[in-house]
Amino acid sequence: MKKRISTKNVINTTVEDYYNTIRTNIILKNKNFKTIVATSIKQSNTKSKNALNIAFSFAKLGIRVLYVDCDFRKLNKDRLFKFKENLVGLRNFLEYKTDFYDIVFQTELDNFDVILAGDSTKNPLDLLQNDRINLFFEYINSEYDLVIIDVSDLNSSIDASLIARKCDSSILFVESGKSNKEEILHSKSKLENIGVDVLGIILNQVQIKTKH
Repeated sequence: MKKRISTKNVINTTVEDYYNTIRTNIILKNKNFKTIVATSIKQSNTKSKNALNIAFSFAKLGIRVLYVDCDFRKLNKDRLFKFKENLVGLRNFLEYKTDFYDIVFQTELDNFDVILAGDSTKNPLDLLQNDRINLFFEYINSEYDLVIIDVSDLNSSIDASLIARKCDSSILFVESGKSNKEEILHSKSKLENIGVDVLGIILNQVQIKTKH
């Protein structure tokens, strides 16, 4: 039996239509996608929460969906799911310390699962380049209809590119005011050059000015 995890503190139901619109726009692309890497141009405070909410939106369609926290550069205090103790996750699996099914957590939706980053003292690059990562992708491709893998930003390390190469699609998150047009186009090209289709570029934290 899968372990349980609650998403009530990270799923934003007040803007449900926003995430449903993103989901619809992705579907309308009419692309054959199954594994989506979620990344950003620069370090982002909103990428992970948005990626999780998009995954949740897809799960509401009744398909089997998995969200994976693969942002190994993020500090534990900045993660979506915070626990007093370190729970097993992807890093533990990549270190040959646990089996795949031991790192899968089931949410309130029976068809929506989550895999946490886990804990490790090893260099993230060593973990992402060992043979175990290929076994991980075999598991997720056989068990789920859609997988969203949350990785670090494109510019701080090569982690995002390593994972993106193994995925068929991507979503690029951009925080308003933090990146210019050239940086956005360069990041989009960076993903496309390694064979990853960019399903969408999502602009976050837009300040809307109202007239009084």
